[in-house]
Amino acid sequence: MRQWRPVYTLMGLDPWIYLLNPMTDVGDKVPLSRVEAVFAGQPQGRTPMTEAIQRALEDHRRELPKQTLLLLIVTDGEADNMVSFNAVLDRIQNNVFGDVQVCFMGLSLVPRDIEWFENEECDETRIRTVEAYEVEQRQIQLREVVSREGAYNFYMHTFRVLVTNFFPADYDYEAPLQNLRHRLYITLHGRDRWYGLNNPCWKCVVSNLLCTACFLATCCHCNGWCQGNECGKKQYPECLEGCLEEE
Repeated sequence: MRQWRPVYTLMGLDPWIYLLNPMTDVGDKVPLSRVEAVFAGQPQGRTPMTEAIQRALEDHRRELPKQTLLLLIVTDGEADNMVSFNAVLDRIQNNVFGDVQVCFMGLSLVPRDIEWFENEECDETRIRTVEAYEVEQRQIQLREVVSREGAYNFYMHTFRVLVTNFFPADYDYEAPLQNLRHRLYITLHGRDRWYGLNNPCWKCVVSNLLCTACFLATCCHCNGWCQGNECGKKQYPECLEGCLEEE
């Protein structure tokens, strides 16, 4: 956040920092220009990410409803209430709050937290995740995204988060190119998740039974091609994910 501050100052912006837990001196939010006040105290309390996200969304809808909101979430692990947390992310993806882009930036190197970030990574166009610097650097080296060691440094990692959601194909090396097949698949998948959250019958009949049957009947969605991926990179439905991926 200290590195982001000069960038926002140059743009004439002073965005709000929404705290997960209120602090005595600053309350539950503080402008970026006063970021040092946040670090004056010790971290404490729970991880109510749903409530913090909703506060930011409500303030933005009230103050600047027609402008794009880039919501940067810096966290070391999963939220207290994962059901409500996933529900609010689905509402963001389905454009309930307007043009909102969310990018999660990981901080923790605890294996459980890293696994949570990997599970949160998805193909939805409005939600992105960037893991902790050490994890991302190692993945980039293994995948030979950069040609030499040290080409991806902490400064690049920090500022990458500011632009990832607006230019995912260019700045997120794991983000798929947004071809027509991929856009169609994630749109249908997003609507299916949305209906499933609001209707248990839909989730049971359509999400679980019909989607799984369609996946099998089309030879794994033409081995991933219909999902917008290269052949051989298929994504399993939720019902089959556990048993088939292990094989």
